[in-house]
Order: sequence, then C-alpha cells, then structure tokens
Amino acid sequence: MKTETIRYFDSIENLPLYNFDKYRNTKDLNWFIDGFDGRQPKVKNEHLEAIEKNILEEYFTALDDRSFTNRLKKWAEIDSLALKYSVVKSLINRMWLGFADNQMDVRLLFIQQLSLHGFKMPEINTIDGDAEELIRLNLACEGLKTRIALIDSELNKDAKKESVSLARQLQIVTLGLQYPYRLNPKEITVIEWIEMCKILEEKSKQN
Repeated sequence: MKTETIRYFDSIENLPLYNFDKYRNTKDLNWFIDGFDGRQPKVKNEHLEAIEKNILEEYFTALDDRSFTNRLKKWAEIDSLALKYSVVKSLINRMWLGFADNQMDVRLLFIQQLSLHGFKMPEINTIDGDAEELIRLNLACEGLKTRIALIDSELNKDAKKESVSLARQLQIVTLGLQYPYRLNPKEITVIEWIEMCKILEEKSKQN
C-alpha cells in the first residue's frame, strides 16, 4: 500500500459503518483507509491520528452525546499525563549522567524543573543521595503510565457499555424501519446510520 495512492475516509459522511465498527472494536486507525480489510501492511502516520480525532468529534456531535465532554476531558488528561511523563523521564535520565563540580547550577535547574512537574528532590545532596532520589522519582514517574492506563481503561469500559453487536443493531433498525432488505454496513455511511437510528428513536416515541 503505497503512501501516494492512499485514499482516506476522513469524515463520518464518507466513512462506511462497517469500517467504523471495525475501528471501534480494534482501535486500528487503518480502517480509515479506503480498501483496507485487515490483511494489508499497516500504515501509521499523523494524518490518520488527525482523521481519528475529527471523526470522533463529528460522531459524538452528530449523536448529541452529552458524555462527549467527559470523554474529551479524559482524552486531554491522557495527553497531559503522557507529556509530563516524557518530560520528567528526560530530566531524570539526564540527571543519571551526573554533573561536574562546575555544573551545580545546571543540576539545580534540573531539580527546579522536576519540582514544577510535582517531582521534588533535595537541592543539597550527595552523589549517592541523588541516586537514591532519582530511583524514587523514576518509580513515581512510572505511576503516570499507570494513571494513563486506568483512564484509557475507563474509556474502553464506557465504549463497551454502549456497544451492541453491529449485526444486532442492523437487525433492530431493519425491522424497526420496515426495510424490505437487510442493511449492508459496507454501503451505509456513519452519518446515514446515525440518521436512521434517530428516525427509529422518534418512531418508537410515537408508538
């Protein structure tokens, strides 16, 4: 799959429901690529990540999902924690190399930067003392990854609670809207599916 020939589904208006369901179940961004069926070599680039954010925003906006704000906060928290982990880890790794006697002012700057991110260690210490502190801070830094994993797990649990198998959903909508044929998820876009579900919801309220 050559980069120059890749065609993307970049909106819920052109993304097939089948691909979106596959993405939700696997978190594989390659399902946003036209023609991808799970057998081709995987593509990973920033454009796919941008498409994912745009599609999710469009999707939850179209659903008028009130929980979307809460999800945004969790995603933002994950990004913030990931950035903090990267910065703190870099500071700790540099401090492991040690400082010459004429670099004590640089050492102090690193300690101050760590403190700004909530990781404090004594400004006055021995080399062995610094080593013990850095081991402690390194363990605390790994705690950030644990928090990221917990938040990510919460997001996945939320998604599973809301999800019903696509086959079951298609059956419900087909019967509810009295279509004479079974709906094909590969021929329905996500926005079309959302509109069908809204029509079914309105119809059920009237009965």
